[in-house]
Amino acid sequence: LERERLLARLPFSREGAKLLVLSGGGPHAQLAAHLAATLGNHHDASITVFHATATGAPAPDGRADAEFARIKSIAEMSGVQNILQHSGSGDSIAQAIIKESERGYDAIFAGASQIEGDYALGGEVLRELVASAQAPIIIVRNVGAAVPLRKILAPTTGAPFSRLGATLAMLYAHETDAAITALHIKEGPTLPVLRDLYRRRNAVEDGAPIVEELRQIAEQTGVDLQARVDSGGKTESAILNAAEKGGFDLLVMGVMFRPSERRLYFGPKVEYVLRNARCAFAVVVTPELTSTRA
Repeated sequence: LERERLLARLPFSREGAKLLVLSGGGPHAQLAAHLAATLGNHHDASITVFHATATGAPAPDGRADAEFARIKSIAEMSGVQNILQHSGSGDSIAQAIIKESERGYDAIFAGASQIEGDYALGGEVLRELVASAQAPIIIVRNVGAAVPLRKILAPTTGAPFSRLGATLAMLYAHETDAAITALHIKEGPTLPVLRDLYRRRNAVEDGAPIVEELRQIAEQTGVDLQARVDSGGKTESAILNAAEKGGFDLLVMGVMFRPSERRLYFGPKVEYVLRNARCAFAVVVTPELTSTRA
């Protein structure tokens, strides 16, 4: 039942899925297109590559067509045949994207912002989209690794939004035969005294049900999942350390958007990981699991 609930929120595995890929974002959008094509490579599925403009902006100068051609080529490498090109305008670029997103898409894939000075993944455009969209949004950062990505790390807290991120990672691993590791961190002291070692052992035992649940979902999805529980230190530092030492080339995290913030923000721990991870990154945001807290 849990697997069915998760897959219902990430409808990439069903035939006829309609996926939207935003063309803005350069290499980040290109990796987003690769993920969309890999996850949506099913009978009668379609990918729409959307170019947004603000009303009154200068007419396209050919760059949109060139970017569509690049994204189409990437998607075709994953076997997707039904790739569409569409453009639209609104009072702002964000409003144009939001209007397009209301046309019944099952998921939206976006590249991280390339504008220097933006927060970890994006600025006002992506913030408005995440705050308004009714479909899951996957925001991707590319670091130039070859695709398909071969080693995936999926940190999980056990919360519903976190399990969604791990499930998406498993779906990608299933389609590409990538190695995948689910990681749960129990924060705790780092000094190696006997009392702390005892606490660490208990923390690992406490985290076992969380990774075991993911193991069961992986079994039903047909994925060989490596699951581990680590304890001690800060969660964000432990995730980065695991990613670096393990040689992972993709981090996937289910995150919770905080709409009260004036920027695209998922909390201090996620922000720290996003800013410091050296590998590619994908965050999964689902509207029904968005926080309304300050």
